[in-house]
Amino acid sequence: MFYIYNYYFEQSWIINNMRRFMGPVLTVVGLYLYFLTTVKDDSAMGYWGIVFCLAYGLFYSVKPLILVLAMGAKDETFDYKLKKNSIYIKDRVREASIDLQENKLDENKKYFFIKLKNKQIIFFPKSILDEKAYSNFREILE
Repeated sequence: MFYIYNYYFEQSWIINNMRRFMGPVLTVVGLYLYFLTTVKDDSAMGYWGIVFCLAYGLFYSVKPLILVLAMGAKDETFDYKLKKNSIYIKDRVREASIDLQENKLDENKKYFFIKLKNKQIIFFPKSILDEKAYSNFREILE
């Protein structure tokens, strides 16, 4: 799942660590405050603060899973034509040409991907590419 990899590892180190640890830490803090302190008994504000901490921590922990399930339900596909310095993409809404000299084409073990100037990423799973498309991507990278 390229989305999960991108969500946790392709940002700055501070955002990466925040995304990995903030949800579980908030959940643990909320559980600590609820079970081991008297904050919830002292005021309604303390109680609702703990509830918020627990709810937000749990949400932040499962947010990537929710987004992956939501994206899987959309089943977005597109057609593309690869040329030496550009890629022409057509989806159900619009058509666009992406200049590969201005935007970065790269790869990892499972994907070829294009990092656009606006920080979006278009990925192409190597496992479903035909031999011609695979060799075209390799040519452009070299």
